[in-house]
Formats: sequence, C-alpha cells, structure tokens
Amino acid sequence: MQYAFPKPYLKVEPTPPLMNRKKDATKSLLGAWEQSNMLSLNLMSLTMVTNVKHSMMKTLENS
Repeated sequence: MQYAFPKPYLKVEPTPPLMNRKKDATKSLLGAWEQSNMLSLNLMSLTMVTNVKHSMMKTLENS
C-alpha cells in the first residue's frame, strides 16, 4: 500500500535590502551571515538521509 506524503514546503525568502548604504559593517555582517548560512546548509545536506537530500538540493540550486 502506497502512502501519499505531502511534499515538504520550504519558503526561501531573499534577504531584505539595506536601507542605509553607508553602513559597511552591516554589509559585511550580512555577507558573513549568508556565507555561514550556506555552509550550514551544505553541512546538513552531508548528514541527511537520501530521501530528504533531493528536496534540499533543489532549494540550494534556487538560492
């Protein structure tokens, strides 16, 4: 008997635009946060089971 499981829904939102372009510290912090986020996603994908990994790869390609 096959069970129909709902597909997981992962909402990928773009980072909000910076209001004040003069704040270099904010820009570098946002860049570091994005890099840390991508490294975390890659690490999670290495430790996931194969069933879940396919949907994660699709979201990594979209970002």
